Amino acid sequence: MRFKFINLRTFYPRRVEFNEYLQWAADKLQDFARFKTEVRSVSLAIPGNPAASPIIVETVDSAGKSTFRKTRNLILADGGSPKLPVGLTPTKRVFHGSSTLKHLEELELVDTPNTVFHIIGSGQSAADIFAYLSTEFPFSQIKMTHRSFAMRPEDDSHFVNELFMPSGVELFEKLPQEWRDKVVKDYWHVTHNGVTIDMLPKLYEAVYYDRTSGTNRFSFNPFSELTEAEELNGRVVAKIRDLPSGRVSEVRSDVLIMATGYDRPCPHPLLEQIQPLLKTTDDGRSYLLDGDYKVESSSGPLGFNVFLQGYAERTHGFSEALLSLVPVRAQRIAKAVMQ
Repeated sequence: MRFKFINLRTFYPRRVEFNEYLQWAADKLQDFARFKTEVRSVSLAIPGNPAASPIIVETVDSAGKSTFRKTRNLILADGGSPKLPVGLTPTKRVFHGSSTLKHLEELELVDTPNTVFHIIGSGQSAADIFAYLSTEFPFSQIKMTHRSFAMRPEDDSHFVNELFMPSGVELFEKLPQEWRDKVVKDYWHVTHNGVTIDMLPKLYEAVYYDRTSGTNRFSFNPFSELTEAEELNGRVVAKIRDLPSGRVSEVRSDVLIMATGYDRPCPHPLLEQIQPLLKTTDDGRSYLLDGDYKVESSSGPLGFNVFLQGYAERTHGFSEALLSLVPVRAQRIAKAVMQ
């Protein structure tokens, strides 16, 4: 099939194909990886002597069995944690966008003109969920609430894309922290909150024909934010604040889907017991990593190394949010471990 894919003349495989590739890759790692296993803690093997101590990683498998592994090199690449608005409690009808399919399957919603989906957000995840619901539930209503005026395209133009090249990472690493932060702010829509340019016309076309047909099942709340939400009699009541006026109104729906991104915390909860030994930026918002993605020590030499993948945007640039430079990052870390 690879020749047929080449003949499509596109760089973008479908998500189902990408998922199949990841499953294939995971199968190749069966002899090296431990799946369905949770890391519970990371601690010093020799308390009080970090300069000579390796670290102990405690894991728990699906049967509840604990295992303790000693290592001098820990690579933490656990991805982001679903981010929800402060004070919002997830329920079966109020959930993060990452679990949309799971919750919809459990709820078994009926597709009718009275069924209402409410999406919070305007980035790629929000657009993906909107596109999925608009086709899978062709009679239901879909409402979107977001702080901006509208969904905006990601910037994947040619010159900007050089940020994702190894040379772009090297240039970023040489900048003072204030300039790194400026680049992240100026080009935020390169990887955050932007929607792929080829998807936006398709969504707009769907909205256009919906309005011209008089169905009006799509609606948008721009310049607005969610303040609170609760389940009431099998539905969700969301309170939405109009940002320019401050006026609060209610939006009722069958589900409330939070396409609100992910957190990559600093300090990381798994590193809590060794956190005093790890160096962070002056504002404490991120770890300080060297060129090999190793967390710098805050108190002299250590008997172990902690490498982070996915947490280095402020030190290495936007490539941390994408898969494009995974091989380069992996090579750097592998070489550092083998030294």
